[in-house]
Parts: sequence; structure tokens; C-alpha cells
Amino acid sequence: MNETKTIKVLLNGKYPADFTLELSINEEGERSGFLTCPYVKWLTLEEIDIYIRTYTITGETLDCIEKHYFDANEIHLYVKGYPYEIEIEHVVLKILPPKILKQMLKGTFKKRPPNE
Repeated sequence: MNETKTIKVLLNGKYPADFTLELSINEEGERSGFLTCPYVKWLTLEEIDIYIRTYTITGETLDCIEKHYFDANEIHLYVKGYPYEIEIEHVVLKILPPKILKQMLKGTFKKRPPNE
């Protein structure tokens, strides 16, 4: 079973790109996901290129990314107790305070408005 989920975005408000999550199940029945995250790279002050970072994710990281980002069609979330937006890659790379990361992976976080 392969399924691909997509979030269509405008990077920097004007460059169309897609975040994708391709889900698969191996012979042992374990789920994994191939995640692509586009970003803008400025080549000059006027010229850009779209690059893509790729990750293979499994377990609670996959569950979190799928449920809270792809199923909700969001590329970043705002969580109570954390002053910054949390992007998909912050969860994948685990570059969050341990308390917030644990809440994200367990799905126990509470959303907050962006300006709070």
C-alpha cells in the first residue's frame, strides 16, 4: 500500500511548492514515510531556486507528522508553552525543547493562536 499526501504552499508567499508524505508498509507490516520539504534558496538578490530536503520517518514521528500536519493541511503549528511556530522539520529533526517535543509526538499539545 502506497499513499501520498500533499500540502500545497506558496513559499515566501509567491513560489508554489509541495510538501509530500509518501506512506508505505513493509513486509513486516511496519509503516514508514518518505517526506519531502521544499525551501527557497536565494542565488542572488533577484534569483531563487527551490530545493527539497528529504527524510524517511517512522513510528511516533510519522504519526505526528501525518496527523497534525498533513491531515490538517498545515506546515507549521503554534503550541501553548512555546513562543515560536513549530515547522514539520523541527519535529523530524527533534530540534525542540524536550517537553514540547514529547507533547508533539504524543499528541498532547494544545494549539494556540499565532499572535498569542
